[in-house]
Amino acid sequence: MSFTHNVFDFDGRIGRFTYLLYTILNWLVTATLIIVGLMLAGLGLTRIPGILLVVAALASLIWVNLALTVKRLHDTGHSGAHAMWIALLAILAVASAFSSPVLAVVLLAAIAGIFCWLVYAPGDEGRNLFGPAPDAALPPNSVGH
Repeated sequence: MSFTHNVFDFDGRIGRFTYLLYTILNWLVTATLIIVGLMLAGLGLTRIPGILLVVAALASLIWVNLALTVKRLHDTGHSGAHAMWIALLAILAVASAFSSPVLAVVLLAAIAGIFCWLVYAPGDEGRNLFGPAPDAALPPNSVGH
């Protein structure tokens, strides 16, 4: 699969290493863009480009994380619809951060547990309902074998 398919599409499967690698890369790029956006907004000349950059970075973070999570769930034989529950936990954690920090920490711990499961749970062997195994898409003797 291509890079753009891995990070933007919701169909197919990805393995544990690909999920972990692209998730870390996504968070690093998003953090960088947010820092640059906040610096632009703080310059005082005009805040709109900086704010737009932060909003675009957050939208990209959400989209890419959902796409990666759906494909990883597919690899374990689960429906990608379960990613919506994970997203709901994240929204509730952010929403409750100011009103109930304890609840936010509990929800973040649940999300961290789900993330660890997605990283460590083996995918289905061979083809499943969502497509061929991620390694099966690679030609012999390519990186990852």
